[in-house]
Amino acid sequence: KTFSMKEVSQHSSLENGVWVTYGDDVYDVTKFVEGHPGGMDKILLAAGQALEPFWSLYAVHQSPEVREILSEYRIGRLDKASIAAKNARQASDSNDPYAKDPARHPLLHPNTKKPFNAEPPPSLLADEFLTPNDLFFVRNHLPVPVVDAKTYALEVV
Repeated sequence: KTFSMKEVSQHSSLENGVWVTYGDDVYDVTKFVEGHPGGMDKILLAAGQALEPFWSLYAVHQSPEVREILSEYRIGRLDKASIAAKNARQASDSNDPYAKDPARHPLLHPNTKKPFNAEPPPSLLADEFLTPNDLFFVRNHLPVPVVDAKTYALEVV
């Protein structure tokens, strides 16, 4: 069965059902919402929309296991006009939210690249009493915000 993006957008709540798109396919994830590991509020952000912008923030979604779970909820495909519009929108919005993340020390061992989570090699930790800043364990949950050091002020209360 084919659906328009307009039809998908009408399913954006638990009352109307929670539909999302991924690629050219349409999924009814209503039954999965309560079991979403990130919480209901996170999955409902994507309700009635494309998953790609949300999944680009959380790299865990790029695993085959997550795609397999999603495949169980497939109910159809987007129609050709919706596919064309979605592709055009994604091409113009192709900015990587992590593109402005700071460069990291090349010896850090990344656990994930987007968001960046990495640890230093244990052998380097024993070289100095104090861990150099560039080798601190890094754990980001979202893109690193761009901060202008000349104008930024932190107030601790």
